[in-house]
Amino acid sequence: MTLSGLAQETAPAPKASPFSGLKIRPTLSADFLVGPTLSFSYGDFIDQQSDFTGIKYPEVNVSNSIRPRMFFAMGGQGRLRLFDEGIGSYFTGSLGLYYYQRGYRNVYSFDVAPAGLEITDNMVYSESYRINHVAVPFLLRVGKKWFVEGGFCMIRTLGGTRTQSFSRSISGNDAYNGGFSTSESNTFALADTMLYGSPASIMINVGGQLSKGFGFRLTNSFDSRTFTRTNDFSSYNLQLHLLINLFNFSPLRNETSK
Repeated sequence: MTLSGLAQETAPAPKASPFSGLKIRPTLSADFLVGPTLSFSYGDFIDQQSDFTGIKYPEVNVSNSIRPRMFFAMGGQGRLRLFDEGIGSYFTGSLGLYYYQRGYRNVYSFDVAPAGLEITDNMVYSESYRINHVAVPFLLRVGKKWFVEGGFCMIRTLGGTRTQSFSRSISGNDAYNGGFSTSESNTFALADTMLYGSPASIMINVGGQLSKGFGFRLTNSFDSRTFTRTNDFSSYNLQLHLLINLFNFSPLRNETSK
């Protein structure tokens, strides 16, 4: 035996690439999704309204707080996995369509204490915004039982409302007839020209597949450009989606099993 032949027999076999031997066997899945949304707002529009916090006058204290709002999301998505084995089976692309809302509530409180009088006078005024959207997310998923998703959303604004509420309560020995209380609330539709029609959004999700039929994901999206003619406000939306699998279709699986 020659030295070259001996070297060929003792040389270790090259390691197979994790991508070698991959055969395209697509699986198409569909999911229904539903869950709550917690919307946090920020930006110049919010900062300007926060300027009223902690203002004090000799007989009046003024304060306000920007509060997140709870909404809901509902829709569906289609998922495509090209490989059913090997490293390629860990990657899935999806295209979705779902409805969600975002907004905030700003609460102003006015506490009046007239000097020399036993009167408690409290007024609360609040503004609540609710903005409706349809989102079309394009996402890439990595993982099976536990997964991470990332991508972006094409969004269409469907309109919104502003609710204004006011309440006042006066009591005390020096209050007229012992005091009184009153409240009022009105809701107005926001003009379409006031809202930007197509805000952009980036999505980063984490989740898990609990069983064949059920899964969940924690969806983080960042929306911008809300208003067209005023200092804008943006929002961070934390959504919990319950994923209900509707079907899984693998057109080549029966052929490859023959």
